[in-house]
Amino acid sequence: MVVDPLHSISRSTVAQSPNLDRIISDAKAALREGKSTNAYHLALDATRIAPDNIDGWLVRAHTAASTEEILFSLSQVHRLDPDNSIAKEYTYQTLWRMLERDPYLAYIDETKDLYYVRSKEYLSLAIPKDRAPQDPFPAPQPAPLAAASRLLILSIVGLLIAGLGTLVFAPLTMIEAVNAARAPIGTQNQLRAWIIFFIAIFLFALALLFGLLFFVHIRG
Repeated sequence: MVVDPLHSISRSTVAQSPNLDRIISDAKAALREGKSTNAYHLALDATRIAPDNIDGWLVRAHTAASTEEILFSLSQVHRLDPDNSIAKEYTYQTLWRMLERDPYLAYIDETKDLYYVRSKEYLSLAIPKDRAPQDPFPAPQPAPLAAASRLLILSIVGLLIAGLGTLVFAPLTMIEAVNAARAPIGTQNQLRAWIIFFIAIFLFALALLFGLLFFVHIRG
């Protein structure tokens, strides 16, 4: 039986002093040298010692023998770092191969960044969402007379303080109503805009009357 010296030294180092940085460094070196088996065992040690170490899971994903373990390792990376671009690309490639073999994934849950799904073998996976947020279709549009209607309400409320508020808001209502009536908002909405306009004129005249009575009352 031929023993790989690099693997033997690395494994004994792990046994004597589980130095995570050294394990990860050795695993990456083994992977660069094409010693996938050595790299896999070192990565396996790293993920057992420190399950929150992203590098360990990445090396393990690149050296694992089965598709299921590759996706499992990448899922751990996604849970730790949903924006990891290396893991994303590798996940999509591996997942595509798995679905070509057996097109089955069951939806479990989702977060802002991840989908949680289950394979046919009951393997729980985290899949990153790689899509821009979609605007609702059609995009909601403000009501054409919303501004004029709000100003009309304020004009009515303004009558409660001797019409002083109406003297401010009624002219604004008229301007907004005329602008709306001239816009391409449909015949029905244009008619409503002109109704709001004439109500605002009436309220403005009423506010002038209230203001005059208030002034006379003060002078008297």
